[in-house]
Amino acid sequence: MRKTLPETQPLASITVSSLIRSRRFYNDLLQRSADAQNRRERTLSYHLPEQQLEIRQETGQATHCSLLITVDDIFFHYQLVQQVSPNTAGIIEVLDDERLLLRLTDPDGNILELISRESPTSGMGKK
Repeated sequence: MRKTLPETQPLASITVSSLIRSRRFYNDLLQRSADAQNRRERTLSYHLPEQQLEIRQETGQATHCSLLITVDDIFFHYQLVQQVSPNTAGIIEVLDDERLLLRLTDPDGNILELISRESPTSGMGKK
């Protein structure tokens, strides 16, 4: 039976072809180890501040998803992705509300969008 999550923590689920390869990628990207692993169900779980992320290994299925993850320092994550997996990161875009967005793909082609929690200029000029 799956544990019920609070409304503030929606569950995002990503299907991958290799849990081992994906664990390395997501551990590096999120700068943390998975919070839980279920070998029988072939899943990893990351309990992020605003959502729970489940990585599930499925063989023979060509499913892809898009996931939005909020981060504090988008430039840190951009540099990290360039070191870990240089071919997966795109460019940093400025959104209408001046927050920053970085699109990248995981090893299975799932699209991840990292968005800055605030605009880089939101704290400027405040005392």
